Amino acid sequence: MKKGKFKEIATELIDEPATSVRLKISDRDIYELSESIKEVGQLQEVLVVAREDRFEIVAGHRRLLACRLIKKEKMRCHVADLTKEEIAVAKATENLQKEGLTSVEEAGIYVDLYDNNGMTVNQVATKMGRSATHVKRYMDILRMDELVIQAVHEGKISIAVAEQLERINEKKEKLRYLDIAVENGASAPVVKMWVEDIRKSVQYLDNRGELPPPEIDFVIPAKTYAACEMCDKPVEYKNIHILKLCPVCWRELMEMISKGRE
Repeated sequence: MKKGKFKEIATELIDEPATSVRLKISDRDIYELSESIKEVGQLQEVLVVAREDRFEIVAGHRRLLACRLIKKEKMRCHVADLTKEEIAVAKATENLQKEGLTSVEEAGIYVDLYDNNGMTVNQVATKMGRSATHVKRYMDILRMDELVIQAVHEGKISIAVAEQLERINEKKEKLRYLDIAVENGASAPVVKMWVEDIRKSVQYLDNRGELPPPEIDFVIPAKTYAACEMCDKPVEYKNIHILKLCPVCWRELMEMISKGRE
């Protein structure tokens, strides 16, 4: 990176990044940062590049938003003369260091370097200090079904679970098992069993041209019911809500339910 120069620049002349891999920047984070800047000042310069008579943020996007929030007129900036690749690497490096970065956002960083900056997987891995296997695995997330990607981004399922669900070819079936996995917090080994069972069923149908006999035991039947602990009415398993309690609290809850029925 070229050395550049340090100067104060009017906040109104600084533009947000042309591209950003963060799907959402927390309003709370911006507010807390703005309060800190208001109290102790801007402790770190933002990195910018000149764009004719304006400037574009390379690193320090959250600080810019925080300064705008408190209507700070000027910011201390490091104005650097950077190539397109240097800008991309600087942005990616800063983004990887941010707290709360999701797997999907991390994947977006790698894909941006790969698709928009002409880097190979190995080059991305080297620049970001990751293994090529790690980079490739995360990039593959963004090739999954949109609803699976969203579930990973929101932390509802792990990458390993998503990878198993992607082995289901039929979309409707994939999304059905996605709902079951999210609702019941299924682990990757469990989902792998589901997928293997589906594949065995499909293979059986391909070979026999008819439905499997009743004695075949499916891991997840089409519909499974259990009794509600409060009203004893049957409820489909996928609609059951699980409450994790210690034995003492469980006994107390059962006693409360029993008294309520009396």
